Amino acid sequence: MFRELMTDEAFRVLPVHFRVLGIDPKSIHPTRPGLIFAGEVRDGQTMVGRVDMTPEGHLRWKWVRLCSFELCCDL
Repeated sequence: MFRELMTDEAFRVLPVHFRVLGIDPKSIHPTRPGLIFAGEVRDGQTMVGRVDMTPEGHLRWKWVRLCSFELCCDL
């Protein structure tokens, strides 16, 4: 898949245990609302973000890693 890819981006595998914190029903795909999530990363940090469906039907992930879950509990 990535053999011919010309990019400066890095691809990594991050084992994460996710939990859904909420949904965003304002989606262009009414049967597939956006999901707001948090997840514990192996080094004890927390990842928070959202995943949405694009107009083309692909998933778009957006997230940040925080040093502790207490910093993101207000989502």
